Amino acid sequence: MRILRLLRSLLRTDDGNIAIMFAFSLIPIMGLMGIAVDYTRASDARVRMQTALDSVALTAAKASREMSDAELRTMVEERLAALLPAQYYTFQVSEFSRDQGTVQIAARGQLKSTLTGVLGSEHLNIAANSEATWSTGKMEIVLAVDDTGSMNQHNRLIELKKAATALLDSVQSSDPDLVKVGLVPFNTQVRLNTSYKDQTWLKFRDKECTFLEILFGTCKTGANSEVTKANWAGCITDRGENPYTTNVTGKDYDTNDLQGSGDAFRYTAVVCATALLPEIVPLNTNLADLRVRINNMQAGGNTNITIGLAWGQTMLSPEAPFSQGVAWETEDVSKVLILITDGDNTENRWTSDQTRIDQRTSLACNAVKAKKILLYTVRLQEGNQTLLRQCATSTDHYFNVENVNDLVPAFQAIGAQLSELRISK
Repeated sequence: MRILRLLRSLLRTDDGNIAIMFAFSLIPIMGLMGIAVDYTRASDARVRMQTALDSVALTAAKASREMSDAELRTMVEERLAALLPAQYYTFQVSEFSRDQGTVQIAARGQLKSTLTGVLGSEHLNIAANSEATWSTGKMEIVLAVDDTGSMNQHNRLIELKKAATALLDSVQSSDPDLVKVGLVPFNTQVRLNTSYKDQTWLKFRDKECTFLEILFGTCKTGANSEVTKANWAGCITDRGENPYTTNVTGKDYDTNDLQGSGDAFRYTAVVCATALLPEIVPLNTNLADLRVRINNMQAGGNTNITIGLAWGQTMLSPEAPFSQGVAWETEDVSKVLILITDGDNTENRWTSDQTRIDQRTSLACNAVKAKKILLYTVRLQEGNQTLLRQCATSTDHYFNVENVNDLVPAFQAIGAQLSELRISK
């Protein structure tokens, strides 16, 4: 208003030349002022368009697995229309494409100018583009599953199979090389395929027990007894020496994946406590086969959570006995261990004292987390709540499932946490 009053004053002066010159000079001044104002408006509008485009691209990337190209583009346009009201500026989707789980979108629009119009520019052009990928990222996941006799109660094993399948559905990516999953069923032992019998990291009894050795108790028989290579059915017990004695070599090898040479580092082959224990499945990308293995699981035996955790860590390791895992702390690769149990520790290689076994489990939990492995624990109706809650990476990674019918939603929640939407460009 002050500028207009000054203009009228000058026009009333006798010096018409000055008035005319000032009037003409005022046009570019107002134009420059308009450029500044409209530049700010255009910048804000572009930020709003980019934000809306990113949001829609993420949604479209997730939906791309279920929708056709035409359906997806329609959804993109409708969602952008809701986020970019026409009263602010016009826009259109100028480019749209997708490749598997990746969606690329470009949009352009016009913003009506204000003072810039005096320079002849009635509209300001704005544009933005976004690329989003629906992906779990690169992941190595091991399911350490309590496969003891109590899992046969209250439909627990049935619901576990459903839950594990739901988890695989959640993390499966359109890129088959992004996700590797392994399976460690455990009771007081774990079981390998007998094709591993010639591996140097296994330890066998040299010969069968004689009658006199059995009679005098110098050669043990039965479950958890060392076995010859010829009679081995694939079962492995806790590694190392008795941790409850003092000054022994390998006293903590039952809780971690320490590497080395000599008998202390080797895994002891034993008589199977039950013939029902399924074999370990190393990390691989064949999730269809893994679903079959899970659905064929049978349960039996007592509980030793420690061995499940220790072999879960071993499965994720890049070193022997398995080498499917990438190197520890490889950039852009997440290592995940999901432990589920429905009971307390009841037996390990050396004792049936729950408190003492729980101590080994705590050490195994700490060893897993020290490797920067994301550790989830799931308690199914029974078991030591404090132990399992403290075992997990955080309280957000601990699931206490009191109703067996809630197991599938719990695993779906874990899958949702693992699966992430990310802007790739």
